[in-house]
Amino acid sequence: MPQRCVIISGGIFSPIEPIQKEDFIIACDKGYQYAVESNIVPHVIIGDFDSTRKPEHTSSELSVFPKEKDDTDTMLAMRYALEHGYREISIFCALGGRFDHSYANIQTAAFGVKRGAVVTIYDRNTTLYFMQNCSIKIPRCKDRSLSLFSLSDRCQ
Repeated sequence: MPQRCVIISGGIFSPIEPIQKEDFIIACDKGYQYAVESNIVPHVIIGDFDSTRKPEHTSSELSVFPKEKDDTDTMLAMRYALEHGYREISIFCALGGRFDHSYANIQTAAFGVKRGAVVTIYDRNTTLYFMQNCSIKIPRCKDRSLSLFSLSDRCQ
C-alpha cells in the first residue's frame, strides 16, 4: 500500500516539513527549485517550466507539459498521485503569491477529496485539511485559531 504523497507546488516558499523517507515526492515546476533548495530529491518532476528552468540532468522521472493546457502543474501532480493509488496527499508551497493559483490549489485539494483522498495543504502559518466522510484530531496549537469551512452542505 502506498504511503503519503508529498506535492511541492510553486506558490510562495514555506518550509517543506516534516518529510518522511517513505514519502513519495512530486515537485511541480517552481516546486522543483524549492525541493533543490531544501535538499529534497523528488521521485517525479512535473510541469511546463514557465516559472523555472527545466532540469537538465536528474535521476527523477520528468514529465514536461505544454504551457497551453487545461490543468495547473499542481493538478497534474494530483492526478498522478491519485492514478498511482495515493490517498494521503500533502501539498507544500501552494498558497501565497498569485491568488488565482492559490484558489486553483484549493480546488485541486477538493478534486483529490472527491476521489477518495485526504489532502492537507501546509503553509508557514496555515494548515488546510480537506476530507470527506472521515474525521481527524487536530492538535491544539498555542496562539492559533481554528476555523471550519465546508465545501459541501455540512461540516461537523
